Amino acid sequence: MTNKGLGTGTGAGDGAGGGQSFYRGRIPHWEVFPMDRILMRRMGVASASGETPAGIPDLPDLPDGQAVEAWQMERLRETLQHAATHSPYYAARLKGMDAGVFRTPADLAMLPRSTADDIRNFGADMVCVSQDEIARVVTLDTSGTSGRPKRIFFGQDDLWRTTEFFTTGMQAVACAGDTVMALLPDERPSSVGRLLAQSVINMGARPLSGSMTRGAEALAVQAMEEWVNVVVGSPMHLRAFALGWKSLGYPAGLIHTVLLCWDAIPEAVVDLLHDILGCRVLTHWGMTETGLGGALACAEGRGMHLRETDLLVEVADPETGSLVPDGTWGEIVVTTLCRTAMPLVRYRTGDYGRILCGPCPCGSPLRRMDRTPGRLQDDIVLPAGGTGSVTVTDIGTDTGNGIGTEGTLRLIDLDEALLPLYGLAEYEAGWHEPPGYTTKNTAGHSTPELVEECVVPVLSIELFHAAGVAPDVLRAEAAQRLLASPVLGSLLAQGGVLLDMSCTPAKDMSMNHAKRRIRRLAASSLSETVPESRS
Repeated sequence: MTNKGLGTGTGAGDGAGGGQSFYRGRIPHWEVFPMDRILMRRMGVASASGETPAGIPDLPDLPDGQAVEAWQMERLRETLQHAATHSPYYAARLKGMDAGVFRTPADLAMLPRSTADDIRNFGADMVCVSQDEIARVVTLDTSGTSGRPKRIFFGQDDLWRTTEFFTTGMQAVACAGDTVMALLPDERPSSVGRLLAQSVINMGARPLSGSMTRGAEALAVQAMEEWVNVVVGSPMHLRAFALGWKSLGYPAGLIHTVLLCWDAIPEAVVDLLHDILGCRVLTHWGMTETGLGGALACAEGRGMHLRETDLLVEVADPETGSLVPDGTWGEIVVTTLCRTAMPLVRYRTGDYGRILCGPCPCGSPLRRMDRTPGRLQDDIVLPAGGTGSVTVTDIGTDTGNGIGTEGTLRLIDLDEALLPLYGLAEYEAGWHEPPGYTTKNTAGHSTPELVEECVVPVLSIELFHAAGVAPDVLRAEAAQRLLASPVLGSLLAQGGVLLDMSCTPAKDMSMNHAKRRIRRLAASSLSETVPESRS
């Protein structure tokens, strides 16, 4: 069996000034990627007692990808049988379908996809257990969406599997004895913050809750005083934390790892965290529908290993639902495995994603997913004259194909342009596309400005500047970076898209700022879609 070392994650960093990093505590090291331990227990390859084993002695060889796939397909057949037998929704949805015919992932194309609207309209009928067996109900309100909110039902076993995933997965992030600060919601029982805190305790580390409402500098002071080793949170919250750390003059290298979750992860944020904190940057993808956990990066930093013991993940063509080859961008579609309360079958997550080709150097048989660059519904189709197809070669760990149509703008494009600016605390973006607009040719404008009664789309950006930063300077720097953007640059310069940019003092961040979207601006009113809870 191959001995798998620590690796470098996405870069451990050398601390300030290029010197050797000094970490408070040890960086995790393992013989087997911790998530593989769950796989081995579930597949019966090795046994381990208790929820948080310190290790599995005398490990045999890990199962290969084909064995994992065969095990997943067996769980899929059991899930389909369970759902069709105990759920009114699935009884009708899967009527006449023989679960035994599903032998390979390609067979999934025979199953209908389910959507967020299905959960809103038929969620109660998806439940397969009695109300007495429901341990938690998560209600996801999304303003701007008509109809009922989504309600996700979990049984006690489902919550235990999430805690198991967090407990084991955190062993790839932290060591026993570490102090782990989580910038996550923890107000309610079984919230993501509380589940993570319990998992941190289970693995022998100390949890610490940090609320962004206290301010980034206050959290940085708390992290310094409490000897925090690991910080977990969304990209925007971790970026704010790092800027607060820098403003206080704290050195790089004291925190050994940050874990980014909950939202699309720009390369600009990863680079900033490396530069300021001098630490490893690991990534996680998941959402409430997946039981909060979905995929976690190993120390090699080449994609995120899927939680294949509980999820069957596909990447499908958004239009047809057919599977796309590994390495190709599409929509992430998930089927829950072993979930008893409310199974989901071919659930359309709405997230862009792709499965990376080939094995990971860490040796895990778990497939890897690339970082998700955003959601399909957030696409802004630019007017004619765009700069060509949008690519994410700077986002993914491998060279990739274009993930969108020609001339498509996403929030992550703005992130990559604006978030490297240290004087920028955060920003909000809006898009106004008047009906019947035509493209104006205003070539020669070096600095695009908003004009009254325009007949072209308007990109509205509100910059929130840090204390001591000159607003005009930040605004000019932001405009130049947008003009240099491969997605927007030529359209802004030629007047195909007009820019309305303001700059105001930074405001306190809350948990609601963890996930953002480009707001759709109406002619007479502002409507904002608030994203759903994810991890």
